[in-house]
Amino acid sequence: MAYLIKQTKKLKEIPYQISEQKRIEKINEELEEQQVPITILTKNTLLVKTDGKNHQITRQDLRNYLRYQVSSMSGFRELGTIQGDWRPINNIAEDVAYVFNKIDKNI
Repeated sequence: MAYLIKQTKKLKEIPYQISEQKRIEKINEELEEQQVPITILTKNTLLVKTDGKNHQITRQDLRNYLRYQVSSMSGFRELGTIQGDWRPINNIAEDVAYVFNKIDKNI
């Protein structure tokens, strides 16, 4: 029994020995497998692919969207450099928030 506990502790320590960049690469691989059109550039910046264009979205862009755009009654919304109808922009914002949360849990 003690052997299994020691092995489990070793397995939990391994991810923390991996560099931040390797963890980002691992999350990017998971996102690609799930066919999520988001790539992590840094822990604070994502590359979002939409409508054939690439957009860099930062944590500040997401904060601004959540603070000022979500409560807007207008049908037009803006997340960083992505603009459009509120539904698709809101879906992108949810995906971006999910990825930032995943980064926070793993880095």
